[in-house]
Amino acid sequence: MFPYTLTHDTIMMVINGTPASIDRSHPNFEAVRKALFTEDWQAVPALLSPSTMISQWMADHPDFTLDAGIIRYKGSVMDDRLTDRVFKMAKEGANPAALLRFWERLQANPSYRSVHQLYAFLEHSGIPIDEEGYIVAYKSVRPDFKDWHSNTLDNSPGQTLSMPRNKISDDPNTACHEGLHLGALKYAQTFMSGGQIVLCRVDPADVVCVPYDNSAMKMRACQYTVLSVWDGQVLPDTVYQPPVEEDTTDEDSTDEDSTDEDSDDEDSDDEELLHDDLVELTIAELRKRARALGIRNPNSIPGGKAVLIPMMLKAMKS
Repeated sequence: MFPYTLTHDTIMMVINGTPASIDRSHPNFEAVRKALFTEDWQAVPALLSPSTMISQWMADHPDFTLDAGIIRYKGSVMDDRLTDRVFKMAKEGANPAALLRFWERLQANPSYRSVHQLYAFLEHSGIPIDEEGYIVAYKSVRPDFKDWHSNTLDNSPGQTLSMPRNKISDDPNTACHEGLHLGALKYAQTFMSGGQIVLCRVDPADVVCVPYDNSAMKMRACQYTVLSVWDGQVLPDTVYQPPVEEDTTDEDSTDEDSTDEDSDDEDSDDEELLHDDLVELTIAELRKRARALGIRNPNSIPGGKAVLIPMMLKAMKS
């Protein structure tokens, strides 16, 4: 038996004198809570072990295997640095699924150099990966969102930019060349002046090259999507979770704006409560509910909670 404190979203314990805590994003959160309620003291440490946590995630992803601390994807050993980070996250009670999804996506990259060097670049540069395994990088643009080089490419939030991959140099010794350039915060902050910085989402499969210049702080890609204007907050260096946009209503609306004010207010309140309930769910729980609502392939929908929740609310209304 060991002491523990349980809230709706967190479990804090002291196991053999060592503090441990997990939150609702942990894949074994419910299993740990059940074990505590039933006083199955032997089960809890096993559920918290990194190998058990990683194996739980791999149960639904048969292309990954774990044996003696070595992670393989379709039989090939995963990058050592990435494996170390996966185990580190698991030990801290964080779900490493995003990093494994990144490695899965990276295997579609035709470049040997990109496959074997990309994660080391991201770790060195402090560039995070989102929940779907995409890279979230920084880019410097003009005040009107046009690119600095040609002044023709629109980098407004929501835009997807692309160019033929075979038009981009994959030689890391070539510092400046044709391609779509993104990188670390330091790179974006020191590239030109008087502009602004945007956050961009890049599929690991679309990274063509990491040049050696700029202290290996930038990369060339053949496609990316602009997420938003950077708000000045440094992104986490491991997993990025996009902010969820709150549903807002016009508080100054008058009787002339609605045929049934009481009904509209009630519907708005109900939707706001439902939105708040959905925000509390993990992304895995949201996807499960999305499938039940008839939303196809929710795992492949980019944008995380910020995109999925409005889709679910719309589906519930229909």
